[in-house]
Amino acid sequence: MIKYFLLLIACFFSKIHAHELTENRANLSIRDNKAISINLFLNIADLLIKYNPQKTNQVQMFAYMSAIGDAEFESEIDRLFLKIQNEIIISTNLNSNAKNPIALTWRWEDKNVLRPYFKSMLMDALTNSSTVQNSHFHEKQVKLTAYGTSSNSIDNIQFSAPSEFSPMTIVVARISQKSTQADSINLLFDFNLKD
Repeated sequence: MIKYFLLLIACFFSKIHAHELTENRANLSIRDNKAISINLFLNIADLLIKYNPQKTNQVQMFAYMSAIGDAEFESEIDRLFLKIQNEIIISTNLNSNAKNPIALTWRWEDKNVLRPYFKSMLMDALTNSSTVQNSHFHEKQVKLTAYGTSSNSIDNIQFSAPSEFSPMTIVVARISQKSTQADSINLLFDFNLKD
């Protein structure tokens, strides 16, 4: 009985010290009813772990990505970005018969920025006291962007991504913008959409 009680207490305290993973995020903005922009904020090390199961935690992945040669580093990053590009799909104007995927133009973080990013994350993880207690280290997210246009007015959007991107928060906004060259500015923005 005492052994079960001690096990319960150990389990309780391990949960207290654990940290929740910062969710991957996608912010989608629709402009002029046809143009869409996407900002992805991703935990790159966690995605690399999910696609490369030989590394079991963030510290191992940070160390691996910091230590490998430039050619291998570029290959790992290119493979990850290609997977993201192929597996994140935005479809519009869905009906029962068809999906209408939007062709997206992606802009990736420069590899010369990502190399120091992994080294910095490794140093942060090694000096972070929560890592010593075996809890989750909060990774600084990497931002990726994509742009695309629809041939028709966008009535609805479907965001599709594989389970490796979970947990993920998705925010969609229809942007209303006007410009003026007048001496005084007095513009009305009506958010009562009449689609």
